This record gives sequence, structure tokens and C-alpha cells, in this order.
Amino acid sequence: MRTLGLLGLVLAIGIAAWLTLLSPQKIQPAAAPSIPAEAAAKQARYALEGLRSAIAAFHARSLLKGGPPWPTATQLQDGHSVLAGPMPDNPFGGGNRVGDGGGWAYDPQTGKIRLSTDTPDLHENGW
Repeated sequence: MRTLGLLGLVLAIGIAAWLTLLSPQKIQPAAAPSIPAEAAAKQARYALEGLRSAIAAFHARSLLKGGPPWPTATQLQDGHSVLAGPMPDNPFGGGNRVGDGGGWAYDPQTGKIRLSTDTPDLHENGW
């Protein structure tokens, strides 16, 4: 009786291994993103988080001082009013400029910033 149980276990493992060898192509996604695209997306998210944090810090300081609630696009790009250095580049294009043709879309009325580019599979301008 014990031999039959052991034989069944070996047979089950053998069938599972055989099925595993036949099916790897079906498990993998059809269109996995490329490594450069993933790197650009991570870089863009990191830059966006940094910009949003800097804008929030400006907002808090400005409210305490009684100044305007949100930085202007010029203040955002000047390298010292909001950021401690130049604006980061949008890795999907447009460089580090804010506004028309730039890599960043900024609304000085609300303080919201986003990427101005739109890659078909990512739609990064909605982040």
C-alpha cells in the first residue's frame, strides 16, 4: 500500500514537471515593457515626486509668511525659489522647461504639476 502511494506521488511530480516544461510561453506576458522604458518611467515618477514635494514646501512656507499660495512657473524654473537647483528633465521628452513645448505642465493657480508628454502605453501625463 505504501509503495502505491509513493509511486503515485512520483508520477504526479513527473506530470507536473512535464506540464511546466510545456507551458512557459503561455505564462509570460505578450508585451513586457522594455528595461529602458521602465527606467524612464521610474525616473519620471521620482522627478515628479520631488517636484510635488518642493511645491508643497513652498506652499507651506508661503502661507506662513502671508505670500502667494503657489509658485509661479518662473519661480519653479529659476533654481532657487522652489528647487535647490535646476528643474529635472522629463525623460520622455521636452527637457526641463515648464509650459508650451516643455517637459512639464504646471498650473500656478492650483500648484499641480504633471508630465506634458503622453506615451501610448504609459499615459504618464495622467500621473
